[in-house]
Amino acid sequence: MATRKLFRQFWRPVSRFCTSELAATPVRRTIQTSAKHAHPFPGKEHIRQPPRRKGQILALTGGGVLTVLLGSQIAYSSREKNASEQPPSHKTTSNPPSPKTEPETQTELKDGVKYFRLDEISSHDGASARPWVTRGTSVYDITDWIPAHPGGEVILRACGGSIDPYWDIFSIHKRKDVYEILEEYKIGEISPLDLVDGKLPAATIPDPFVADPERDPRLRTLTARPRNAETPPEGLS
Repeated sequence: MATRKLFRQFWRPVSRFCTSELAATPVRRTIQTSAKHAHPFPGKEHIRQPPRRKGQILALTGGGVLTVLLGSQIAYSSREKNASEQPPSHKTTSNPPSPKTEPETQTELKDGVKYFRLDEISSHDGASARPWVTRGTSVYDITDWIPAHPGGEVILRACGGSIDPYWDIFSIHKRKDVYEILEEYKIGEISPLDLVDGKLPAATIPDPFVADPERDPRLRTLTARPRNAETPPEGLS
């Protein structure tokens, strides 16, 4: 269809141009009556036709150009058709990408429960934008609870690890209503890969008193953790 349209668009102006050139050339009929130039057949008219070389050249030139254009259009259409029929090729690389290794902090989802590795939990410490704590084997995102915490931001000390050691000290937290509030912020469980006999290893439980300063050995110690001591009697006399 496109080839036929191209033919009509190109051939019409060429045809009109050739016709106008031929029509512009005057046709003269000259009857020679002189004896010197008498026609070999007496009584016949000597008809002298005008030269048509110019019109023939134009016609041949236009036809040649049109043939080239038509040939190019047919070749282009054939290439487009062949390209559309060929299935898309898939480039292969000499070095295919190796599968990515799963990070230790990957969140696992099993039976609708999210499991978090300890490495990921520890990254959500008090300096994190979203602080987490654990209690037992459960994981809690307490970001929205911190502003409402009665004890203020001191709770950030427990973030990134277990809150159990702190609640052992501040036993006021060991109440049903506190447990219910905490459960509202539960996001998952600690991965079984990080548990020993279903519990956190003792080495992974933070020591709230690890940064405590050294006390005077003369103090009378009542409890070591938290350190509760009093002045010896000799110091009061």
